[in-house]
Amino acid sequence: MTEEEQEIMRRHSEFWNKLLLEGSALVTGPVQDPKGTYGLAVIFAGSEEEAREMLKDDPALQLSVYSYFPMLACYDEK
Repeated sequence: MTEEEQEIMRRHSEFWNKLLLEGSALVTGPVQDPKGTYGLAVIFAGSEEEAREMLKDDPALQLSVYSYFPMLACYDEK
């Protein structure tokens, strides 16, 4: 990665850590796919629009795009 890309990814990590601490994200991190590394996150959002709004300020959007896959889930807030 270039120095600029490293800085973007540092800010990307800070962005996701904030969402984790707020409880908006359940889990985030890199996926070590042999075909190429990418990131994965499970977030809490009521709609795709809400998810887009939540994630619009992620610095990594300067380098790539998101793919969204809705998942219906039940969880215990305890």
